[in-house]
Amino acid sequence: MTESEVAGLCLSMLVTMCRYFPPRTEDNCIIRPLARVKKYLSDVVCLPTVVQLLLTFDPALVEKVATLLCEVLQDNPALSTAYTTGLFFFILMYMGSNVLPIARLLHIAHLKQAFRPEEQLVGGDLMQQSILGPLLPEAMVCYLHNYGPEKFAEIFLGEFDTPEVIWNREMRRYMIQKLASHLADFTPRLVSNIRAQYQYCPIPHITYPQLDSELFCDIYYLKHLCDTQKFPDWPIKDPVSLLKKVLGAWRSEVEKQPSSMSVDEAYTELELPIGERHKDEAVRHAYLKLAQKYHPDKNPNGRARFESVKRAYEFLCSRVAHSGVSGPDPRNILLMISTQSILFARYSSVLSAYKYAGYPMLLKTIQLESADDDLFSKETSLLGASAELCYHTINCCALNAQELCRERGLEVSTGAVCGVELLVAVCGVELLVAVCGVEMLVAVCGVELLVAVCGVELLVAVCGVELLVAACSVATVCSVATVCSVATVCSVATVCSVATVCSVATIVQEAYSRCVSVLTSAQHTSALAVEVCVNTAKCFTAAAAFAQCRARIIEMPSFTKNLCYTLYYKDQPDLSLAGVHCCGALAVDSMLQMSLLKAGVLWHLLPRLFLYDYTLDEGGVSKEGRSNTQEVINTISIASLKACGRLAGLYSSTPSTDELLTNGEAPINDSTVHNTVIANALRSMLTPYVVSQIPIKTPQEVLKMLTSNVESPYLLWDNSTRVQLLDYLEQNCTQHVRTGESDHTFGSEFVFDAHKDELIIGGVFVRVYNEQPSYPIEDPKQLCQDLLQYVGGACQYVHSLLSMGGGTSGTQGDSGTRLADVAQALHALHNVCTANPGTHNVCTANPGRSSGNLEATDGEHVPGVELQCIGHFRLLLSLLGLECSASSAVQRCSAVQETVAVQRAVLRLLSVVAANAECVADIAASQVVVYLLLALHCRQLAEERPLTLTILHALVSSTSVVKEILSKGGVLYLLNIFCSDDAMPAVREKTGELLGSLTCDRLLGQRIRLLLLNYLQLPSSLVDHFRDTPATALHMFQTTQENPDLIWTDESRDKLRNTVRDMVERLYAQQRQDPNSDHSVPESAFAAPSSSGAAEGAELVLGGVYVRLLQANPSWTLRKPKVFVTELFDALLRLCANPSANSADLELVVNTLVSVLGAQRNLLDFLPSMGHLPRLVEVLRAHNTNAVRAAVLAVHQCSFSKTSLVEFLLQLLQNPSLAVSNPAATKAQLVACIKTLASSQLYGQQVSALLAESTVWRDYKDQKHDLFLDTTPVQGYLTQGASTAGYLTQGSSRSTGPAPTSNPLPPELP
Repeated sequence: MTESEVAGLCLSMLVTMCRYFPPRTEDNCIIRPLARVKKYLSDVVCLPTVVQLLLTFDPALVEKVATLLCEVLQDNPALSTAYTTGLFFFILMYMGSNVLPIARLLHIAHLKQAFRPEEQLVGGDLMQQSILGPLLPEAMVCYLHNYGPEKFAEIFLGEFDTPEVIWNREMRRYMIQKLASHLADFTPRLVSNIRAQYQYCPIPHITYPQLDSELFCDIYYLKHLCDTQKFPDWPIKDPVSLLKKVLGAWRSEVEKQPSSMSVDEAYTELELPIGERHKDEAVRHAYLKLAQKYHPDKNPNGRARFESVKRAYEFLCSRVAHSGVSGPDPRNILLMISTQSILFARYSSVLSAYKYAGYPMLLKTIQLESADDDLFSKETSLLGASAELCYHTINCCALNAQELCRERGLEVSTGAVCGVELLVAVCGVELLVAVCGVEMLVAVCGVELLVAVCGVELLVAVCGVELLVAACSVATVCSVATVCSVATVCSVATVCSVATVCSVATIVQEAYSRCVSVLTSAQHTSALAVEVCVNTAKCFTAAAAFAQCRARIIEMPSFTKNLCYTLYYKDQPDLSLAGVHCCGALAVDSMLQMSLLKAGVLWHLLPRLFLYDYTLDEGGVSKEGRSNTQEVINTISIASLKACGRLAGLYSSTPSTDELLTNGEAPINDSTVHNTVIANALRSMLTPYVVSQIPIKTPQEVLKMLTSNVESPYLLWDNSTRVQLLDYLEQNCTQHVRTGESDHTFGSEFVFDAHKDELIIGGVFVRVYNEQPSYPIEDPKQLCQDLLQYVGGACQYVHSLLSMGGGTSGTQGDSGTRLADVAQALHALHNVCTANPGTHNVCTANPGRSSGNLEATDGEHVPGVELQCIGHFRLLLSLLGLECSASSAVQRCSAVQETVAVQRAVLRLLSVVAANAECVADIAASQVVVYLLLALHCRQLAEERPLTLTILHALVSSTSVVKEILSKGGVLYLLNIFCSDDAMPAVREKTGELLGSLTCDRLLGQRIRLLLLNYLQLPSSLVDHFRDTPATALHMFQTTQENPDLIWTDESRDKLRNTVRDMVERLYAQQRQDPNSDHSVPESAFAAPSSSGAAEGAELVLGGVYVRLLQANPSWTLRKPKVFVTELFDALLRLCANPSANSADLELVVNTLVSVLGAQRNLLDFLPSMGHLPRLVEVLRAHNTNAVRAAVLAVHQCSFSKTSLVEFLLQLLQNPSLAVSNPAATKAQLVACIKTLASSQLYGQQVSALLAESTVWRDYKDQKHDLFLDTTPVQGYLTQGASTAGYLTQGSSRSTGPAPTSNPLPPELP
């Protein structure tokens, strides 16, 4: 086989191996952990090697490598860094035609590369997100993304030159050439060193000559699309989408700022000569050289230089550096304008329903083009295309004409070189009047300009003289008499003769009404009508302070209408300020409040709030009254805000001194009658939080808030909300001025689009608060109550929906939304409880001292807001028992996710409140711990088990909780997790620790321990290690053990695991149906074990120790040495006292006692306090030879004790009434025995030291007691009776020699 065949065979094997491990399940869930073969192939050693096989350009190898990489990298965490291996460079250099596997690989990987910071990718277009952006044209990347790998492969191999795609073999060859140039010497280096790895370096953006002057937008090349000769009727799939994309691109192009770096500056940073264009290879070499030199890992002081070099190289790799255009490109703008004209011309029926949004840019373009001195000498002129677009938009829809007028489009057009003449020539005066209306034409352009352009005869013929007079003042019409015929002037006078009669004696109101009717935006401030309206408004402002005047004003409903109408003229600052002040003054009366509301006062006041510029005050620039236009506007904005507050009655407190108006008029009082209708309207349009701040903060602070972008838990406010509100206000204002009708709810039902999908509870945006949990809440206690109330109401609805099996899609979606909202609310409740915990040792002010002195009150506790949860824990924990029911698998999966999110939020909340003793007591009283146990067993909440265990750790401090855990089978749930191999080791250790805590409870700990030992048959050593060292308990459980403490095999482990799992599954199913059901356990499970020793199988167990194994290993460290010694001696005495006892058991116990006490002499220290020695001495009187022998051996071992035998003998000496026939003789023998012990060669010194400390021995040590002893040997003077002779020597009991005259050494016993 050749090397290529061997490589192909290896790749085929690897592909087959990978296909054995699909990346996803049948439900499309990602499988974790990653298969080992995929893990190995995707590491930093193997993956580059596989990728570099692409450089062989062998068709079979390239195809198999692409297939293998598809299998390995799909849903692989290593996919995001695959670009660093040069994968996309190598694979696009392939020149063969079997590109379908390559296309599949590119489709999987191109959008998942972490080649840019995440913040740069969010919100970016497809070319910014794709790693193929610098390599392929936009159309190719779009085809790959939108149509899949098959269509991409077809385009990649073909020849196309259409508005949708431009690609051919020459472009492919050009791309390969650029890639090869970028890789430079890597391929030869790889040939010489097959272990070499490619060091990734970004490639400069490939600019294709075939795409010069092209602009790609949506899915079309606009230059080809606008070539109506070559592509006269190219179909556009979605004209609305293309129009939106073109408008967005146009806006971006207009707002494009010059680049912060020039090409020469970038060359300077890379230490390249300026003034000439360097090739990509030179730029790349310069970058690599400097990057290696100043990299922070090699040069700690070169970070700044490294960053500047990196920025310069990235700039040279971008499109901007290759385009040569800084700022807006007029060629691109021309293509965008022409494209829009094509869209409106071809698809007017589709686009007629949409209001055109490009007038600001279009009119700006016309203005700039009109003011350009080089208009007729420029290479690219936009004016003609702009005028054509104006015509197409107006001709398409009348709404666009109105939008054009609102954008002052006609006025802009009249200032252009084309002027009104162009509009009249293009559209015709009849179309303009029919679409826009003569009133709007006159208001925007002025009648003089219209007459000058169109001629008064044409206007009269088209509009009629009555319509002209209604649209403008008589004086204005008559002022153009110089261009009108006599007949026209006479006809005007005939129509308006009554309206022109005016008398000085007419009352102010009539003069006001008359002047209002002739107001225009073009009038100067000193015009008669403006002056009359300003002075009239000031008069009514002063009159509003008197009740009689207010009553008279109420009888003049036309005044409030005229007053609001004057506010329509925003270009008249004096008129606006006087009108706003008058509105605020009239707000003192509730009837006038409603009259102003119906007259549309809010439509005029609220837009003025957003004209405020807070930077004027903060900029530090000196300003003087009316000389600064923005200062005047700010003054009007402040007055408008105060007027809104007074109309709603928000100012409830009366100031100590009257506040004078800025223009020196009569004083007014901010306190007014509360108006619920206006207040609700303001809350809807300005948000409740802003309205609540109006009476608290200064007007400047509130206005700054309204004109800034704010995202806080109390306020979501940005450009979109302002634009939406202003559009709504402008629409109602215009409609009210023209027709006298507007929104009958006055804005009280207005809802921001940005707030529609937001969950708002207690005036707080829950989502934002969850993102900003440290934000200070004004009233956290009230917010907790509101959140709990919402959760309670929502949960009742959710429970009813989830309980309906096979619900409709509508109900399923509703329940999912409610669940998501409940999860957010619970998350917010967790955050507010975390941010507002209780405090101890707070400082309280002492009234008897100065205000600066604080007295610390030790022990005083300020409760946290978590106490608000008391009484709601049954509701909260019941959420852990939520079950979802859906009609389809997809719906069920979604419902499960939403349910799990709610349950996780509940657990996080409980982890906070469980630190409060009162909350723990309420949880215990609610008897809802069973839901925590169900959550502990729930598979969907497996990741939250550590948190659940932490909560249970906190709760088991209450005995009531421990009792509920015991009754609900909590021990089984915990033991099941401990035994499960699926749980993480840390979780299992924590579970063991919790079991240990349960066994330590003062009242129920022993019952739980007995339950584990008797009912569940756990070894005692394992139970003890739960409490002491859970990690050791887990290790013991997982491994095979055979030692004195534990005999543990795979069989016993599997038996326990299966038994507990079956019991838990049954219990879980039962409690899922009825959470109140208890786990029944026979009372015998809590019976204390007998002291006779437990037998496990054929093994004798004493004190939790396997006796047989301890005999074999007597040096084994005992966990409970005192307990074991006690049970060992008890077992020995019991066996000795039972004539029918098993001799083998007696032999085992005796041998164990001898070996253990011989190996661990420290155990003898426990004997004096146990009282076993007298009982052993009593056994010496027994008739059972085995028992006597055992007792002798035990006593012999006790004799090696440093303290036990000596202390026992001393206790006998101290006893005044020994139960023997001759106490004195007995004590004499005791003295002789003690002296014999003191003369021992091994322990004499230790016995003497003990005797020196004894007060009893002082009475006996200095005298001889031979007179109390009978020289005749007496058998059993200690045992009070006959015994079997020779139990030590197996010989005669009668002494054959003379009595000893001294105390001999004790005999050596076996």
